[in-house]
Amino acid sequence: MKHFQVISLACTLFIASSCKKDKPVDLTYPDYSMLNVGNYWVYERFMVDSLGNATSLNQFDSCYIEKDTLLSGNTYFKMRYPDDFDQNVYRTNFFRDSSGYTIDYLGNIYFSATDFTSTFYSVYNIQLGNDTLYHSTAMMTDKDEVISVPAGSFITSNFKYTFQMYPNFTTNGAIRKRDNRYGKNVGCVVQTLPFFLGNPFYTEKRLKRYYVLLPD
Repeated sequence: MKHFQVISLACTLFIASSCKKDKPVDLTYPDYSMLNVGNYWVYERFMVDSLGNATSLNQFDSCYIEKDTLLSGNTYFKMRYPDDFDQNVYRTNFFRDSSGYTIDYLGNIYFSATDFTSTFYSVYNIQLGNDTLYHSTAMMTDKDEVISVPAGSFITSNFKYTFQMYPNFTTNGAIRKRDNRYGKNVGCVVQTLPFFLGNPFYTEKRLKRYYVLLPD
């Protein structure tokens, strides 16, 4: 079953663990997550081969902010989005901006507008029999990189997961990566979905159209 192992430390939206930080609350930070009720994003899914060639799968995902709610004294925004593997199933999470960090209601970090030095998590995945599959980390990278997608060209920064595969699992590369690229005042522009160990290709969600209200 190793061949079908799926690497599912997630996107823009499904981090398993993270570092929590004390952050100032009296500064203004650029808005990359665009957490306002009524905002929505539509993504087109692409299959990306080992050479970087992308082919549309003619599959489309809608992600939207349904409402805001008060949790532990803080205002969070309820986001609805399709499951990575079953687009007919919708998932829910609650997010807020905390001094330039996008966090969920558990305190997990998904993006930072300013912190390009911290390692936000470091995880070893160990299979049954003490066989290590990978060591994964997450950091902010690719600051202000221009990315072109069906919705246009955007200046983005990337919350990137890097997977250092262990020797028994390097058939499709010793290093594998997942991107979560966000544009200022736009939201998520590109997201790499969880990949399968036995498949060298990736599936990406690329922004096709969106509607966002600028924060007050």
